[in-house]
Amino acid sequence: MTMFYLLVGAAIFVFIIFAKFIWQSFFVEKQKSNAKQTTKNRLFNVNEKMDENKPDFWSDFKRKTVTKYKGIPLLGLSENNREYLQQLLDATETDSVKIKTPEEVHFDQMLYLAVYVVACLLLSLFWKYAIIGLLGAYAVYRMPITNIKDKYEKGMKEITFQFPAFFDTVYVQYNKKDTSILMSDIVSTYIPIATGAFRRLLKRFLLDLEQGEDYALRSLDAIYSDSSLIHKFCSIMRLRLKGDEASYLAMSTFRDTLQANVKDWMLADLEKRKKKANKITAFMVTFILAIVMIVYFATFIGMSL
Repeated sequence: MTMFYLLVGAAIFVFIIFAKFIWQSFFVEKQKSNAKQTTKNRLFNVNEKMDENKPDFWSDFKRKTVTKYKGIPLLGLSENNREYLQQLLDATETDSVKIKTPEEVHFDQMLYLAVYVVACLLLSLFWKYAIIGLLGAYAVYRMPITNIKDKYEKGMKEITFQFPAFFDTVYVQYNKKDTSILMSDIVSTYIPIATGAFRRLLKRFLLDLEQGEDYALRSLDAIYSDSSLIHKFCSIMRLRLKGDEASYLAMSTFRDTLQANVKDWMLADLEKRKKKANKITAFMVTFILAIVMIVYFATFIGMSL
């Protein structure tokens, strides 16, 4: 009987673990506010702003070194690569005070490569097969850019997810055909409810709007040139600036397309969650039945003896 109670207890314990896992998978717990952490973050931001104008020797050294060897292959940074890195850095720009430059990223590439090659050569003195590790030198060289690209792709997912709601707000406001409505007013009103990469996009867009809406739209289109969503938005808004009545039809069509995409995404996400729930349920049922069968056979064998 002792074995029976142990097995039942184990089954209950496993059931509680799986129930907690399912709850955490499908429901997001409400985060508690932390006054101490909020105060600490504010103090950190104040200190960052105080240090903003202080010279950074290491960053300055990186920029000067890469600029000095600009014409030398591998050591220098070509203009095409610099523009590519600048575009990625602009798109992944965070709220931090210090922002990396393309020269700093290229210097990090060279530093990673040099350290890795030297480590492989030193290790090969004790273990000859370590020299094979040099085959991975290019992957190490690309590591700083890979990290930035990962942030860029993550940010683009956030932007794609939040953009339809923002455009819906823009459409509703402009559909009134009120000439007193400004894009800067719409953006500044929407920023508080935006999050992550999309919030940073709107903040930058709002700053560029101070130099004119056409300039801001062109800058936004240039920074996120890989996004067809942003390109379509900028094209329609520039068409509206020209006073073309067709822009309102284009806005309506674009809005319908975004809403259809959101609906498809929600249905796909729901189907994905259903499949996940079915797999977890099937596993739990199988596991509990297995425990019951083990308990049954253990009890039967115990009674036979």
